[in-house]
Amino acid sequence: MVINARTAIIPVMGAALAFQAVGCKKDKKADKTDLLVGEWEVVLIDGQPPEDLEDGEHITFEFQSDKDFQFCFKYTYENNNYLDCYQGDWKWASSDQDEIQFFWKDEDEHVYEGQLEIETLTEDELTGDLTADGDIYSVVFEKVE
Repeated sequence: MVINARTAIIPVMGAALAFQAVGCKKDKKADKTDLLVGEWEVVLIDGQPPEDLEDGEHITFEFQSDKDFQFCFKYTYENNNYLDCYQGDWKWASSDQDEIQFFWKDEDEHVYEGQLEIETLTEDELTGDLTADGDIYSVVFEKVE
């Protein structure tokens, strides 16, 4: 029996290419999570720095690889400095990983939900539309080192 090398290798190469394409998709998704994980500082809300909005606010979000989430507000009120932090969970809200949902509880155990529709996600910048309490804000984050 004579085997034609060309006809034998075509199915093997096709399978290898299909496997590689599937592997690339998984790597791309993992990269978005890797890019998102870390602490992010809000530098613009609707085009303005947070400190220009109310009482010198400083806002950070932290996304962890185990899907834990935290955000903190540092602000001044009546010449006193405050730091309020809230913990919760986050998850990808879309299969192409361009939207996240996050949930947190206040001190009274009331659960809140927010969403971030991601426009840009790089190693040092995150931009998008943040929805919280029915309001939508255009936000720009910078990665905290």
